[in-house]
Amino acid sequence: MASHKIHSQEENKIDVLEFPENIRSIAGMYIGDANDCTNIVREAVDNAMDELSFVENFDTILVNSGDNGEWFMVSDWGRGMPIYMHPQYKGWTAARVATSKVNAGGKFSKSQVSAGMNGTGIKTTNALSDLFLMFVRINSENIETTLPDLQEYGRDYLAHGMECFYCIEYHKGEYIKERIFDHNDIKSKYGIELPKGSSTVVYFKPDYSLIKNHTYKMPIYNIRYKAFQMKEYLHKDIHILVNGEDVVSELPQYKWHVKHQFKHLIKAKQNQIIDLYFSFELSNDLRSKTYKGSVNSLVVNDGLHIKMATLAIRRAICNLTGCENTYKLEQGLKVRSILNAVKVDFKSQTKEYCNVIDGWDEKLIEELVPKVEAILKQNLKFIKDYVSRIKELDSSYKKIELKRYIESKIQKTGASKKMKSPPRTLSEAGANSKDREKCELFICEGKSAAGTLNQARDPMIHAVLGLRGRPLNTVMRDIREVVKNDEMRSLINVIGMGVNLTPDVKNKRYGKIIIAADSDADGGLITSSVLATIAVHMTFLLNLGMVYVAESPFYEQGGKFFFADEFDKIDKSKPFSRFKGLGEINPNQAHDMFFNKKTRRLIKVIPDGSRRAIKFLEKSAELRRITAQELGVLGGRITMEEIEE
Repeated sequence: MASHKIHSQEENKIDVLEFPENIRSIAGMYIGDANDCTNIVREAVDNAMDELSFVENFDTILVNSGDNGEWFMVSDWGRGMPIYMHPQYKGWTAARVATSKVNAGGKFSKSQVSAGMNGTGIKTTNALSDLFLMFVRINSENIETTLPDLQEYGRDYLAHGMECFYCIEYHKGEYIKERIFDHNDIKSKYGIELPKGSSTVVYFKPDYSLIKNHTYKMPIYNIRYKAFQMKEYLHKDIHILVNGEDVVSELPQYKWHVKHQFKHLIKAKQNQIIDLYFSFELSNDLRSKTYKGSVNSLVVNDGLHIKMATLAIRRAICNLTGCENTYKLEQGLKVRSILNAVKVDFKSQTKEYCNVIDGWDEKLIEELVPKVEAILKQNLKFIKDYVSRIKELDSSYKKIELKRYIESKIQKTGASKKMKSPPRTLSEAGANSKDREKCELFICEGKSAAGTLNQARDPMIHAVLGLRGRPLNTVMRDIREVVKNDEMRSLINVIGMGVNLTPDVKNKRYGKIIIAADSDADGGLITSSVLATIAVHMTFLLNLGMVYVAESPFYEQGGKFFFADEFDKIDKSKPFSRFKGLGEINPNQAHDMFFNKKTRRLIKVIPDGSRRAIKFLEKSAELRRITAQELGVLGGRITMEEIEE
């Protein structure tokens, strides 16, 4: 019976982290990269940029920083952070809730587009700062809704015509106090001068015990996307001044562009609208693709907004050219897709992939396709050339993949090297001479024939390879199928010079590849099979003049050999015999038939001559039998020389 350890209550304790420790303990989950201040600066800037859409005369945000990133200050002239008493949290102002309650914000129920984290952005900046201050300009309306203890101070400042600010202070995310200050008080206590007339100012000093270094990068592309959207949709120019320099510049765009508004959303819970703008072009460099984008002015380079644009482009190209493989039409594609939508979501807090757009359905892409087609029709020749180049590239990739596969399956032994391991289906007896050009490889059928040839050969220059049975007919087969076959793969490995896709012609193992088969029908088929394999998959062997067929004698009379075309030379009055196969001859006979250069008969196979063997093997088994009968192969009336003509 299994025993179970009883854990103490302390071991089973479940901790609940409250703000700010829930962020400080796992900062990377909230900002993605805690190496520098970039992301917490970005959140403060995003928070200010949200206001640009809602105040008509507000068009400028100021961003200032201290030396070496000691402090940052972001100022806007928007509506001002609300400071009323929050109905859900007794005794808390809305500003306190917004800066310290995760998943609290003003963008959940309203139909407005925001750039911030929808509930975590400015709180992340707060939690990861040594000092965090938020200032909100006091007016006659908001002072009446805030903490009662602060109202009297605010009224007094306003009565004397003084500009004053609500201030909330945090240290390492921990709440300290809320106060009302004028400019002089702020400068005296914190050494800060707030811009005149600003509505909301966020001042913070990053906590460098959590953030590794003082460097930061201004979110230039966030700013550019926001500026583009403001100009494109609201016809409003904006300015973001970083330490006095306007960093807003024109957003780079590609050659063609599409602007569309989706009004009839399929899954939207309310009457929402999705605005999509994308520019694109097709590069001559097909080795890469470039996708860039934005969701509600955040830099988001992957997700549904990219998919909308790329699918529409690919479908339009297919419609115009008849191309079927749409996924391949991404090579060389450059896209910048900019999305404005009320409700979106992301795969993570770092917002690198937009995976939810409320009301979106892939069917809506068909609204985009006609607009893309209208653009591409004006550049139809270029588009067709692009598709042709894609097909060529795809073919090249397939060849490369095939080459890698082939190289993983075969050995290029080269020169005098032997195979790493003998093939299971073949028996090889190698040649030992260092002069590989003089060496000859004899390919025969079966162990019996190989055994006879082994006894008759000169081991210095003659190698023998015995096949097991009839080889695979490879004429109509892909090279992948060929190298999967143990016997064919081993044959290729023994020759040691690769195949057409991976030739190694510099390091020959043999000067001649000689096929030595019986003179009957089976021998003819074996010869044709090996020749066809070489002709189709190792053509370079023929081009190098390395391939020969050893013609086996058909008859013997009085110690003299007669070939199939020499039947008339036999003295019919005397006894003669017909050879049944190479396995039945003795070593002396084998030496004279195949190794003695004075008495052997070799037929050199040239590329043109191999066509007959290939054509022969392309036929069905029955047609091959009929053809063999017609040629006289089965009756012994035709020579290999005639077959190869």
